[in-house]
Amino acid sequence: MWEYTCLFRRKYRHNFVIVFLLGLCVSLFSHCASLPSESWKSNLHEKSKLAIYLRISSADQEKMSFMLTSVQLVCVDGTQVIFPVEEKLKVYSDQRQILIEESILAGNYQKIGFLFSEAALLASGSTLPIRVPEKYTYLEHPFLVTAGDTNIYLELDVGYKKRGDLETDLLFWSRLSRGKRSSGLKSLMLYVTNTGDNTVTVIDRLTNSIISVIQVGIEPKGIIVDPDGQYVYIANYGSNSVSMIDTMTNEPEDSIALPLGFGPTALAIDPEGRYLYTANTDSDTVSVIDTDLKRSINTFRVGHKPIDLKVSPMGKFLYVANKGSNNLYIFKVKESKVDREVSIPVRSQPWGIAVISNNWQQDQLLVANFGSSTLSSFTIDSANLNPDTIQKTLSIIQSEYGPTQIVSDKSGRRIYVTNQKDNSASSFINTFPQKGAKAFISAQEKLYRVGSKPIGIAHDEERNYLYIVNSGDESLSVIDLRQEIVIDTIKVGKQPYGVALIKK
Repeated sequence: MWEYTCLFRRKYRHNFVIVFLLGLCVSLFSHCASLPSESWKSNLHEKSKLAIYLRISSADQEKMSFMLTSVQLVCVDGTQVIFPVEEKLKVYSDQRQILIEESILAGNYQKIGFLFSEAALLASGSTLPIRVPEKYTYLEHPFLVTAGDTNIYLELDVGYKKRGDLETDLLFWSRLSRGKRSSGLKSLMLYVTNTGDNTVTVIDRLTNSIISVIQVGIEPKGIIVDPDGQYVYIANYGSNSVSMIDTMTNEPEDSIALPLGFGPTALAIDPEGRYLYTANTDSDTVSVIDTDLKRSINTFRVGHKPIDLKVSPMGKFLYVANKGSNNLYIFKVKESKVDREVSIPVRSQPWGIAVISNNWQQDQLLVANFGSSTLSSFTIDSANLNPDTIQKTLSIIQSEYGPTQIVSDKSGRRIYVTNQKDNSASSFINTFPQKGAKAFISAQEKLYRVGSKPIGIAHDEERNYLYIVNSGDESLSVIDLRQEIVIDTIKVGKQPYGVALIKK
């Protein structure tokens, strides 16, 4: 297994905050140590342009400036790449600029460093010099530069402190951590995978109009948006890969190969957005992708024909529905490590699953059983996970409905299910389990008639809309849950499958 552990410092309270947005836009290959895939060697010695974008902001009104002398990238074998900058930066400015545009060889980079000089504070009409340390400020941030584009965003906290009793004896300090970028297309985008023409349809939820069609891998199925709304990930069933779409541009950014995973069907991501999991239906496995490194770092066995999977809201467990073996696997996860804990039998052909966190101690796991037209509910005690502590309830939907995918609203009080055999979607009232009691799912509350063979489903919490992908007639049904009616039907690509939306 090839993996790294990165430590990031999230937020600090300081006098000055500088946000460095580093876009590392690359299309190349590397001389740096131990490239992880033999198939990339044909691209050896290729170069691409590295662009570092800088935006400065500060919560404090004091004026401070300093010189950024150079930026250093360090490969895993210790090789250093240094880019001279010699750019004077002002904390109180609010501008975006390109610091460097250079060509760089691809490879596995371990950390990034900044070197500063000539810092000064402008106070009371005079300029006070600030002493600057001679060493680099580093961030241990492993990232992989490949033939595809790589984007990295960093935050730099800076300030000054007194040395001794003198008011004018000041020392410059800096602290580098990973940051987030703002996304230009975020708030109302919706994405639909189309297995029949290898595309993703992008829809503006405000106007219900198609704004883009993006070519991805072969037979795209599962789709998910990362927690920050920066990237959309697509499981390409036919090409054994995962495509990445940048939500800033709605352009494909990279493709991640799954060398040991065949027929990826569904995706799940941890709450931090670091690890992506793929359910590989044809190889009975799950693959773990490091989204920073953009590569598969682990693959492990599950049941027969895994069809869906979810990470618990607290990021502690991974739940996998195995359609072929009629059971669920529960794994305990910690970073990239995965340990199987429990196997639970369910009704015929489990398909979609949803997880609701009732509190810090319990998860409610909901399962749509396609073959038996039932919903299963399991109460998972995260502090004492074993088969004896798992409580189960079963709800009958309706004979021959064939439920496929399932979602809940943010509160967990409403559950929505697509019924493939009945060309409908159902809503249910969910009651959280109380101490010593089981969870309870009401009888069907509402039935919505949609298109042919509905499968994918997504809930817009803010607008209270439900989106249903109809694979049989290549459409997307839009349901207004306040009015309880279907308000629009949008034609999409061939044989649509999955749907995901960006949440504000």
